[in-house]
Amino acid sequence: MLLRKPFLLVSLLLPATAMAQLSDTLSEQVVSGKRALQPLVPGINGMKVTTLDSEYLLRPALLTLSQILTENLPVFTRATGVNGPVTLSIRGASAAQSMVLWEDVPLQNPAMGLTDLSLLQSGLFQRVTLVPGGAPALWGSGNVGGVLQLQTDAPYFPEKTHRSGIASIGAGSFGLLNGMVGFKQSHSKTYWGLRAFGNRANYIFDYHPETGPSKRIDNAGGTQWGGLVQGGQRLGKNWQLRQDLWWNQSDRYIPPALFESESGKRQQDEALRIRLHAEKQQGNAHLNLTGAFMQERLRYEDTLLPLQSDLQATTVFGRAQYRYQHHSGTFFADAPLQYSYATTNGHTYSQKRIVLAVGVVKRFRGETLVVPLALRFEHIDGNAVLLPGINALWQVRSGTSLRGAVQRTYRAPTLTERYYFPGGNINLLPERGWSGELGGRQGFRKGSWTGFVDATGFYRDIHDWIIWYGGAIWTPHNIARVRTGGVEIEGESRWTYSGTELGLRSGFTYTTARTVESVVLNDGSVGKQIPHAPQTTARIGAWVHWKRLQLTATSVYTGYRFITSDESAWIPAYWLHTASVHYTMPLKRQTLSVELRCNNLANAAYLSVAGRPGLPRHFTVGVMGQF
Repeated sequence: MLLRKPFLLVSLLLPATAMAQLSDTLSEQVVSGKRALQPLVPGINGMKVTTLDSEYLLRPALLTLSQILTENLPVFTRATGVNGPVTLSIRGASAAQSMVLWEDVPLQNPAMGLTDLSLLQSGLFQRVTLVPGGAPALWGSGNVGGVLQLQTDAPYFPEKTHRSGIASIGAGSFGLLNGMVGFKQSHSKTYWGLRAFGNRANYIFDYHPETGPSKRIDNAGGTQWGGLVQGGQRLGKNWQLRQDLWWNQSDRYIPPALFESESGKRQQDEALRIRLHAEKQQGNAHLNLTGAFMQERLRYEDTLLPLQSDLQATTVFGRAQYRYQHHSGTFFADAPLQYSYATTNGHTYSQKRIVLAVGVVKRFRGETLVVPLALRFEHIDGNAVLLPGINALWQVRSGTSLRGAVQRTYRAPTLTERYYFPGGNINLLPERGWSGELGGRQGFRKGSWTGFVDATGFYRDIHDWIIWYGGAIWTPHNIARVRTGGVEIEGESRWTYSGTELGLRSGFTYTTARTVESVVLNDGSVGKQIPHAPQTTARIGAWVHWKRLQLTATSVYTGYRFITSDESAWIPAYWLHTASVHYTMPLKRQTLSVELRCNNLANAAYLSVAGRPGLPRHFTVGVMGQF
């Protein structure tokens, strides 16, 4: 009787599949702000890494995390309608194959096996880092498509006491109100900080399709609130301690689909996450110890059926990491442990993971060539798997680099995929295969012009790919073999002269994810694109920055997506355009910013998923003060 979820959640959620600063560092970080970052983990050299900092995440208009990702990173965020869950897809991977981490701690709901981005408030974090391509040898089972890492500033300990704060308030269409406050204090021995947020809106509108009558979208109100508390201590010269407490709550009503006359659906989400971290650095040795406890609850009801469900999921996570640098090489070891369980309708199901990973990063010819090699052993509920991986980064000359990676991939079925009632499949096999990529980056700088071009070709060959099919009852199945391949191209150019900056950035991704073998005789899906994965996505943005004023325009294209395995039905492609005006007023010791933003500028009538339209044109305005 595990996970007695309503049809809506199963049918929409489960099947889901920067201003960049020129960087010549071997970590291949593409940093959007002014601060250079260290690699997320040892051995990441040779993989494409893109980081967005507070200039993108902390906006007066308080954008959602999915908006920020879609407009600035080569990812596809699949919104399951107004107020519905939002999931992440990287290079054609499903939501369950795309990992979301919070300071190295997995955020995937242990029952569902995926992360709902709509519950993550962007203003709580200082950086978001994307590592596409999948590196299971570094991050473990489930990292098939790539990793999205949510990061906050580490505690710092200045000689003199330092205090800073932030406050913002915003409003917009559909009765939107939002706000955030934050404060932090640090001195030579201790550090603490707090950020809290809240928002509410009622997304009622009339949807006007190209053909047929209009449809009233209602039952779409919602509220969300939460916060993040941080603490830190410095013990002597070598040890630093850190504590993080993150909580959030959401109460939202799910509007009717186009094929429904009305809706009585409501979803409530709660989450509490506690993370403890100890770090010691002495000489060339670096030791990290991390422990985390996470508890999530999802309550769902449909008053028209009537139907109710209550799911509680808990994860206990621990990790020991060690790194030692010696001359031209770095040795690292990683030993995570994870125990997860889910309870619903009086039944409890669990999953255990025991991991040991080791690796070495070898540098040749100084820092010109870096080759990381990693080997990871995982034991998941009685199944053992070995995950090797090798990367390489070659700095050809200043501004020019080549990179490559080959990784074995693996993903164990989630609790939902095995035990969902009705429809779970206890006989599911784990996903397994290989992935690889080759890429290069060329930067340029001439007079007042700077920029870069980055291109990556990627390929995955996965056996026993898990996908959900069904009508009244959805059931997960294994596809014998799926091949994914494509190309990802990004570029930026900016011109700066006498305090004025003009910029243009763009990105294009073409992805094929096709069934090449099936266990079903004469299966019509062979040779066809996997449902819900767009073949083409693109984005282009431009900005003008003059003194204290900045004008920005962004367009995002999402190609058509098949919703059946035989490509007989699909969701049409669409463009979404946005524009914003941002004005900053420096005061004595404070900074005041005002931002006005128009979303869906052309008022496009589009479908986020089948039968569920996205929002029409709407506006947001916000004021933010920093001191």
